Amino acid sequence: MRRRAGLVALCLYAAAALADAGFHLAQSPAAETSRFALDRVIVAVDSGLFWPVDMVAVLLLAVR
Repeated sequence: MRRRAGLVALCLYAAAALADAGFHLAQSPAAETSRFALDRVIVAVDSGLFWPVDMVAVLLLAVR
């Protein structure tokens, strides 16, 4: 049961990471860059993987 709960949590985390990466890729790029330029893909993947850290940082910065 505990192993199944961990797998469900991992799948939910992966789904949220994919959604966040897709959101960042869907944002309109600057006129001279492609939507799937390497630098945009790298930022999208990083933001997708580390979205919980970003949420905590936003909360901590809002307190200040």
